[in-house]
Amino acid sequence: MIRENPEASVGFLDTLSGMIGIRSVELLCVLLILNRFLSGIIIATLNCRVIYG
Repeated sequence: MIRENPEASVGFLDTLSGMIGIRSVELLCVLLILNRFLSGIIIATLNCRVIYG
């Protein structure tokens, strides 16, 4: 069974974010914030549709 090397995936993330110019931690934080923001908007619109039908 082939298991992924965690160091390899982290190195890949670092290389990718290095090319973009952002550190992986900052990138993850931004993604988490965007995810919460977007899901909040989706939930709000769904609630409005349910309330106002």
